[in-house]
Amino acid sequence: MDASRAAEREAVASSEGEPGQVARDPIVAPRTLVAEDNEDLLQLLTRALQRDGHEVVQARNGFELMHWVDLMTEWRLTVPLFDLIVTDLRMPMFSGQDCLDRLDSCNARKAVILISAFADWQVRRDAFAKGARAVLDKPLDMRTLRAAVEMALR
Repeated sequence: MDASRAAEREAVASSEGEPGQVARDPIVAPRTLVAEDNEDLLQLLTRALQRDGHEVVQARNGFELMHWVDLMTEWRLTVPLFDLIVTDLRMPMFSGQDCLDRLDSCNARKAVILISAFADWQVRRDAFAKGARAVLDKPLDMRTLRAAVEMALR
């Protein structure tokens, strides 16, 4: 990497993000974990995010979601596995709320977007209190998802 490219990345890193948070390199595709137990919706979300330039890893249930969350929190990786987590609120085994609880208990700040057909005001309040960036309603509007993803990654 030449010196000008390194200086550009350093300038981007210092001008973006919250203190203590690694700024996302605009040249590298965002890495997104999508957790959804409905296979059709999982594929729809994956295709939409991939079209928008994301590298997507899929979790088909809460167990797979928590596997990835445990890797992120237990190993305290220096390079984040994911820039964003998009997860269904209610899934078998573990839920999107369990994901938020785990991240919150480890002080692991991650951009998390919850999607649900069952999110009442208490669920929303609790999700935002634990760091969720958005809680989206099903059926999902792709424009709303894209806007939430863009805001979550800022």
